[in-house]
Amino acid sequence: MKRFEFRLQPALNHRQRLEDQRRVELAELASESFRVTTEIDRLESTLAQVLTQARHETRVDLDAAQRRADYLVVLDLDLRYRRRELEDLESAMELKRQEVLQASQDRRALEKVREQRKDEHQKAVLREEQRALDDLRVSPANAPA
Repeated sequence: MKRFEFRLQPALNHRQRLEDQRRVELAELASESFRVTTEIDRLESTLAQVLTQARHETRVDLDAAQRRADYLVVLDLDLRYRRRELEDLESAMELKRQEVLQASQDRRALEKVREQRKDEHQKAVLREEQRALDDLRVSPANAPA
């Protein structure tokens, strides 16, 4: 009997590639999320430093105070923008996780079909071998004389 060949192997390979691609896309989103989180942390630290420096100043310089206020506004706007960007990334990551899960389920379903068909093939091979052995035992050439 010929060896087992799964006719849907190209489809299974395609599903595996799709799952791998979704996982790479999720990793890219996670990397971008980490980058934005790091940027948010840096901006928050800068904001805290500027506010601490302002509290510890002993003399009042109106020009410096105005520049600081403008800088704080820019920092605040940048922080808001980055936080929104992080929220969007987290939403995109959740959607991508769902896509990875679906791709994984699709691949596993085809793998299950492959395993079932492989088991059926193996059983057919065993039946054929058993039939051949039975034929050898019963054939007249093997009969006692």
